[in-house]
Amino acid sequence: MKISIIIPVYNQEKYLEECLNSIVNQTYSNLEIIIINDGSTDSSYEICKNYAKQDDRIKLFDQSNQGVSVARNKGLKEAKGDYIMFMDPDDYLEYNTFRTLKDSIKDEDIIIFNFYKEFKNKHEKNNKFDIKITDINEIQESILDPNHNPNLKGIGFSWNKLIKKDFLKSKRIKFKMENLKALCEDCIFYYELLEKKPKVKFINKYLYHYRVLNGGATRGYNKDIIEVNKVIYDTVLKAKKKHSKDLEFQNSLNMRMVNNFYLVLDTYILNKKSKLKRKEKKQLIKELISSEEYKNSLEEVVKNKKNKKKLRFYAKLANHKRINLIMISHKLEKLIRK
Repeated sequence: MKISIIIPVYNQEKYLEECLNSIVNQTYSNLEIIIINDGSTDSSYEICKNYAKQDDRIKLFDQSNQGVSVARNKGLKEAKGDYIMFMDPDDYLEYNTFRTLKDSIKDEDIIIFNFYKEFKNKHEKNNKFDIKITDINEIQESILDPNHNPNLKGIGFSWNKLIKKDFLKSKRIKFKMENLKALCEDCIFYYELLEKKPKVKFINKYLYHYRVLNGGATRGYNKDIIEVNKVIYDTVLKAKKKHSKDLEFQNSLNMRMVNNFYLVLDTYILNKKSKLKRKEKKQLIKELISSEEYKNSLEEVVKNKKNKKKLRFYAKLANHKRINLIMISHKLEKLIRK
């Protein structure tokens, strides 16, 4: 069984060698390692070229900076393996990862495995997955709303899964947010994949090391966030119609929208790198909270006291059109976090 690992690379010279060493030295060797250099301006591409010279399992592609979705879709197009795994270039694997996964596969379309979270001065295990859960709706809800089920926390990431290539190909699933600096492209990809009713299996093996970095995509300025938000809203709208009678599912979809509202605030409107003037920021927030996309979701999230307190708080301020308080609260939150 051949496994294809797809790695989009953009400016990760600090961690890239650790990542690649953890792949080329796996105890299971029937691998295809697809690296897409996405216009790196540091030494990442040179590091990749050196590894490609030494290991003929590595296929290296170079492109101008087009974003992670374009890079992953390029990898999907090139992959020849029976199974696919995505990986981020600042993370690394246990050396028995692919042997363990290969031995766990029967006839499943997706295998989901567990991971460590790597912080600057410590590492910790993600909570155990509830391996008894086979309900696709329950998994989808946990992808849309990370706080929905504590036994499925961390399930929406792109990298802790092995996916059957034939299943992906037959269902024509790919990453949607091409040419945008995307947020949440993982959850949209897996939400739509799960709509096709794959056979899913969980294993509580801690195989992946996820590096939690302060400079991650969700913490940096993102000029594309408004366009990204439209793609997410379209997906949520379709799901709301399909699952109209499922109240739990509706709540998860509402939480996804409110979470996106917060991301738009955090990564575009109120980000310190944004060049927007205060008047422009207030106008954008006003437009967001008045739009049909958000209105219903903001109201519903406030009503459900089980929802995450921070998001309920921002939703409540938005419902009452308290724009100045939203801006002050966000600033205080940043100071406290710092």
